[in-house]
Amino acid sequence: MDAQETNADEEEMHAEEEGQLSWFNEGVRVGIGLGVGLSIEVGASLGLLRSLTVLKKVS
Repeated sequence: MDAQETNADEEEMHAEEEGQLSWFNEGVRVGIGLGVGLSIEVGASLGLLRSLTVLKKVS
């Protein structure tokens, strides 16, 4: 095995690793996005419900 074959093998392995990392990073981004989205939705819903109950008590 000469130096060129070794470099080609290393580059191929490195490319595969980058692909796996990008899938991992993409999964993390999607997970964080869903978590933040759900948190905002729940917070907005609770705030709306609370304001509606306060308005009912005032009227």
